[in-house]
Amino acid sequence: MAIDRCGNCEQVIGNLEEKCIHLSEVVCQACKKLLEKESQIVEKLGIKKESESSIQEVPLLATDENKSGQDTSDPFLHAGYGGIGRLGYILGVFGIGFLQGIIEVTSREDPSISAVLSLIVFVVVFGLAVSRLNNIGMSGWWSLLMLIPVVGLYVLIKCIVCPEGYEHTKKLDTAGKVLAGLFLAFIILVVISVIATL
Repeated sequence: MAIDRCGNCEQVIGNLEEKCIHLSEVVCQACKKLLEKESQIVEKLGIKKESESSIQEVPLLATDENKSGQDTSDPFLHAGYGGIGRLGYILGVFGIGFLQGIIEVTSREDPSISAVLSLIVFVVVFGLAVSRLNNIGMSGWWSLLMLIPVVGLYVLIKCIVCPEGYEHTKKLDTAGKVLAGLFLAFIILVVISVIATL
């Protein structure tokens, strides 16, 4: 009588009749039946797993969030830049223009009120620019360029034209392209009118 241990359950096999071979391993009869059933199930599941893995390897189509075809692996894409968006900035600029009109009217009556309102407008203009530049993905320090007359146009154009996160994606959306075209047309008209007056 040979004494062996089952390769599956580690129980001692004391009888030659109880010994079975499963995948070149000595096992007891109970484990052989169990392992044969398990291998049949694994074969069935293995076929399913292969078909599932082939489905997963197919590249994902653009979802509603990714219809633009942008790379979703970009960590900055959905980073939440903060600041104000393009529309908020444009409305803020119009609001400041309206406030400037009020300042012009009040400056005729009381110059001290005009100075205070002008200071408030100055702070609001820089606050809007800093917030918008952060939304684009730029440092707020770029707003200091607004103090330089012609160079300040660069900041203004960026604030009005660029969408959120532009510094990382470098892609203009449709609204940005339209606004850029309008800006270019406006600059061309200004240059033509200046040349015509000379």
